[in-house]
Amino acid sequence: MVQRLRERGGVVALVVMSLVVGALGIAHRGVPAAEVELNDGGIWVTNSRARLVGHLNYSSRVLDGGLRPASARFDVQQAAAQVLLHDQGSLRMHDIDPALLSLGNPGAVPDDAHVLQGAGT
Repeated sequence: MVQRLRERGGVVALVVMSLVVGALGIAHRGVPAAEVELNDGGIWVTNSRARLVGHLNYSSRVLDGGLRPASARFDVQQAAAQVLLHDQGSLRMHDIDPALLSLGNPGAVPDDAHVLQGAGT
């Protein structure tokens, strides 16, 4: 009989603890999370003589990555996180993936075209 009371007491304690933990979990509002913008404030720079495009981390004043275009005639445009490489030698426009430091699929650009970028376009 005493054994049964101990077993029931253990089960009751387990049920009560589960209910308390569940109630606390429901009542807790959570931890506020910050909405982080991944734009690091870095800028893209070019060196046409060395035929290089680099990402300058302005806050640490360090070139933290780069790539080499196909031709020596190129320019880079940046609007927030969208970066474009206009390769005038091959008449191509590439997007640059800042995370992978790689060129995306090229798009043809006519020789007499003016390339402009802004507001996501």
